[in-house]
Amino acid sequence: MRLLACHIENFGKLHDFTMEFADGVNTISQPNGWGKSTLAAFFKVMFYGFDSKKAKDAPDKERKLYLPWQGGTYGGELDFEVNGKRYRISRTFGKTERTDQFHLYDLATNLESCDYSDKIGEELFGLDSGSFRRSVFIAQSEVLSGSTDAINAKLGNLVENTNDINNYETAQSRIKEEMNRLTPDRVSGSIRKNKNRITELSEVLRGSDAAEKAYLEKKQLLEEKQKEKERISKQRRICAGRLRSVSEADKKETLRQQYIKLEEDERNKKEAYLEKKKVFPQEIPQAEDLSHMQQKARQLEEYHTTGQNFAFTPEEEKRYQKLKAQLAEGKQTVSTEPKENHRGLLSGGIAAVAAGIILLLIGMTVFRGNGILFALTGGIAVVIGIGLLFHGKAQKRAYEEKKQQEQKLLFELKSSDQELQRLEQKKQQYEHAKEMEEKVRRQLTEFLMQYQIALEEDITGQLTALLIQSEAVRTAYGIWEDAAHAKEDFRKRHPEETLTPVEKTEESLEELNEKIAHLDDELEKIQNVISDYEGQIEELQEKMDLRDEKEAELEELRKRQEKEQKRYELLKTTHEYLQAAKEQFTSRYMAPISNGFARYYNDLNASAGEQTWMVDANMELKLKEQGEYRDVRWLSAGYQDLIGFCMRLALVDAMFPETKPFLVLDDPFVNLDQEKAQKGNELLKQLGKEYQTIYFTCHNSRVP
Repeated sequence: MRLLACHIENFGKLHDFTMEFADGVNTISQPNGWGKSTLAAFFKVMFYGFDSKKAKDAPDKERKLYLPWQGGTYGGELDFEVNGKRYRISRTFGKTERTDQFHLYDLATNLESCDYSDKIGEELFGLDSGSFRRSVFIAQSEVLSGSTDAINAKLGNLVENTNDINNYETAQSRIKEEMNRLTPDRVSGSIRKNKNRITELSEVLRGSDAAEKAYLEKKQLLEEKQKEKERISKQRRICAGRLRSVSEADKKETLRQQYIKLEEDERNKKEAYLEKKKVFPQEIPQAEDLSHMQQKARQLEEYHTTGQNFAFTPEEEKRYQKLKAQLAEGKQTVSTEPKENHRGLLSGGIAAVAAGIILLLIGMTVFRGNGILFALTGGIAVVIGIGLLFHGKAQKRAYEEKKQQEQKLLFELKSSDQELQRLEQKKQQYEHAKEMEEKVRRQLTEFLMQYQIALEEDITGQLTALLIQSEAVRTAYGIWEDAAHAKEDFRKRHPEETLTPVEKTEESLEELNEKIAHLDDELEKIQNVISDYEGQIEELQEKMDLRDEKEAELEELRKRQEKEQKRYELLKTTHEYLQAAKEQFTSRYMAPISNGFARYYNDLNASAGEQTWMVDANMELKLKEQGEYRDVRWLSAGYQDLIGFCMRLALVDAMFPETKPFLVLDDPFVNLDQEKAQKGNELLKQLGKEYQTIYFTCHNSRVP
């Protein structure tokens, strides 16, 4: 038989996972947390479903343990081949076994197959789920092997022939349970109980003759104690009456003291209020008004700060006065425009030069020798024109220079005017801040004057203190008012006569309580004696009333004891015979298992040397240490894993001599040292030739 492939929809942390399997060793080497143990568990669940047993040793809630982390369909498919046919198991799981679904398909036709039922694991392997986990399914924490009825039956080839060996443990369990119920060796055993009851009844019957005499004696003693009880009870009733009177007087005095204390408390609260009230000669300002004035005080500080920020420094004051004077003078300087006389001189000069040149040209060309007058006149005109030009240019330069000076003065006046405006704006802000500061200060002064309180320098601190003091006064008034109400309420609840002094009694409450406590102790002792007498009398009465009944019960118990003793002996003999028969049966396959173990053990432990172990009829392995055979569970974890792994392989060899199953190994070499782990890898290679092996490991050093 071999696995072909698997597909997991959702199982634990595995989701939409597919894997194919080859012959020989299929190694799955993944780190811790990948889901190796989950995949191994999936193989088992596909063949067996989830274990529905309620026993304590059943797997710990597998259904919940492997519930998909991400939700979705819970289950998957597993393809396998057996006896030349290929099948596919499909299982989905719900919250309970009732909602699980199982399908088996013939992969040659893809049609549902009826070759196996949903108990396919038991039908294929001849093993139940627990026996499967003890044989071909080797988990890391479950390497040690052990015998079960199903394993014994498989070893004896009795799976299809008889249910005797399968029912051995059930039969032995029932026999043991019945023997435990009957056993004479335990207090809970029926035979032991019957024996104790027979002894008890015999003693009761032996003492029944003296019961009547003892009954009469106890009756007389009981009557005497009852009379004594009545006498003491009467004394107690008298003391209780006096106690009520003293208690009432004490209660009245207590009330009077409470009222005195309330009066004193009311006076103290009133004095405290009046003391705090001294701060305010008139009425107390309202908290809302004080809070409003606190806002005014903050405004006062803001206006004061603003005034300080906008106040002129001495330098700014000097600059302000200087700018005002400069601007007044500058405006007068630039009040008239300069005249542009140079334009006429330049025009006349140009005209004169032009005329002179013309006259010169006429005299020189037209009149030739007679043109001296024209030439002279033209020359004079040119000289005059040139003179006019020079004078016009001089006036133009003077005009332009004056114009530039005026423009410069205007620019300086504009800059000074802007600076003066800034200073005037600052002065206005300063004057506004001072005006508002004085206005707010008058408001604060007028507010405090209403309560005959003078304004202090630290106005904000003063108002804060007044607010706190006003609240303290109101609180003190409320406390005084509460104390007055408490006193008045107490007086209304208690009549006037309860508040008057009471006469002192001869006995105190403590003395009366001590007397009553002493009488109660006496009564309790007497009552205990009376109860004891009544119990004894009742028992003696029962002895006398039930004498015949006890004799009949004793006879019945003796008959039952004889019958149960015979049944116990028969069960004990049956148990011994069954155990002997089972040991004789299992001894048949001790040799092949022992030989198989020796072969695997020597492969893994080459230094084993002489055989120091043995396998008993229960398939329990013991090792010889210091001359005695001891349980392997006392060995180290690594040694236990080595021995358990060899036993598992030997067991599987013996159980499946013909059709070999697949093996699931969940890192069985994790506790082996390096040398033995290497041997284990070599052994896995050999196993792969005979078994298809699904081998899980988390470390490359353990990969074959």
